[in-house]
Amino acid sequence: MRATLERTLRSLLSAALLVGPLLTAPTAAAAAGDQESPLLTAPEAAAADGNQESPLLMAPEATVADGTWMCSVPSGYTWDQVTYDLNRCQPNAFAYTYRVRVPADGLWVCRVPSGYTWDQVTRDLNRCQPNAFAYTYHMRVPGPGLWVCYVPPGYSYDQVTRDLNRCQPNDFAYTYHIPGSPPPPPPPPPANPPFGYFDIVQATAAGTSIWVAGWAIDPDAGTNAIQVDISIDGRSAGRFTAADYRPDVGAAYPAYGSYHGFGPVIPVGGGTHTVCVTAINVGTATSNVRLPPGCQTVTVVPPTGPTGQIVSVYANKCVDVAGGNTANGTAVQLYTCNGSNAQRWMIASDGTVRALGKCLDVTGGGTANHTLVQLYDCNGTGAQRWVPQADGSLLNPQSGRCLDDLGFNTADGAQLGIWDCNGLSNQKWTIPH
Repeated sequence: MRATLERTLRSLLSAALLVGPLLTAPTAAAAAGDQESPLLTAPEAAAADGNQESPLLMAPEATVADGTWMCSVPSGYTWDQVTYDLNRCQPNAFAYTYRVRVPADGLWVCRVPSGYTWDQVTRDLNRCQPNAFAYTYHMRVPGPGLWVCYVPPGYSYDQVTRDLNRCQPNDFAYTYHIPGSPPPPPPPPPANPPFGYFDIVQATAAGTSIWVAGWAIDPDAGTNAIQVDISIDGRSAGRFTAADYRPDVGAAYPAYGSYHGFGPVIPVGGGTHTVCVTAINVGTATSNVRLPPGCQTVTVVPPTGPTGQIVSVYANKCVDVAGGNTANGTAVQLYTCNGSNAQRWMIASDGTVRALGKCLDVTGGGTANHTLVQLYDCNGTGAQRWVPQADGSLLNPQSGRCLDDLGFNTADGAQLGIWDCNGLSNQKWTIPH
C-alpha cells in the first residue's frame, strides 16, 4: 500500500513539473521590499510568446535517446523543435511531433526544465510552433558568475543590467548576475545588423532589363548610405549603393535620414528570373542580411519583330544611329547604307522601333513640327511608339506626325525629325517585314 502511494505521489509531482509554463521566479526580491521587482517570472515570458496552449503532452517517465522524435515529451526531458504532422501522432488528423532532448548546458530549447535557467531568448519561426513565431531559450546550468534571464530557486543575484535583444527579442529586459568571484563584466552591447525592405522587381519596357527597388539602413552607419548586393538566379549582378532619396523611409526612421533607397536597372535575358537583395553589414554585426520579404521572381519577355535596314525612298540612304553610339540622346540620321548594326532596326511587336538595344524616340516627347528624333532607353512612352502606314510612312500617334527627312536633305548626317504627315517622298521608308 505504501509503495503504491509513493508511486502515485511521484507521478503527480512529475505531471506538475511538466505542465507548468516554465519556471517561476524566486520571491526573494519581493520579500526584500521591492514593490516592482525587475525580475520577470518565467510564466510571464511564456505568455508573451502568445502560445495559449503549450503543445507539450503529458507522458510517463521513460529513457529516451537524445534527439528522438516523439509524440509526447517524457517528464524530465525538454524539446528543441516541433512539427505538425498528418497521420503520425493522430490517425487521420494533424498532431504535434517533438524532437526530445536530454537537458544539458548550452542547448537551445523550446522549454526550460525545472532546475535550469536561461541566458538568451530568440523568437523563431517554425521552430517551437509550426507556422508561427515562438520563443526559443538558451538553457544554462545555474552557477556562479553567470548572467541569466531568470534566477532559479536556491540562487541569488548581486548585479542587474537592462539589455536589448538578450532576454526579450526586440526589447529591453533585465539580466541578472549570479554571484561569483569576481563578478564578470556585463555582456557587450548587441550588434546592430542592417535592415530594410526589397520593395519590387519588374521588367522594364525595353524587355531586356529589370528594375530592382527598395531601401537599406545599417544603424552603425547612421545617415551614411550602405551597399546592397543584388543576385539574379543565384549569381551576383553587382553591389549598388543605397543612397536614393526615400522620404517615406526618412519619415519612418528620422534618426537615419532619407537617403537610403536603391533602384538600379539591370540587363537580363528573357525568361523568369529569381532576384534576391542582401544588405551589406558595415558595423559590429557579423553577417549581411537578406532583405525581406525574401527573393522575388520576375518574367522578362523580349520584344520580337522583323529586323533590317530602314531606307529612305527619297534619299536612298539608311536610318542610322550617329557613330554607332549607344548613349541616350544620340542623333538618328540619314547615312549611306553600310550594313552596320547602327542601321539594323527591329520593327518590334510592342510598337517600338529599336536599334542597339534602345528605341527610336521623339526628343523630349515633343509634338511640334521639326522636333528631332534620337536614340534613348526604351521606356514605354508615346514618344517611342511608331505605326507603319500603308503609304510607307512611320506615324508617331502621340504627336500625330510622321518620321521626316527634314528639308529633303540627302547629305550623310542629316538628322531626322517629325513633321505633319503629307504623303511626300521624304516621309516614305522601306522597312523590314
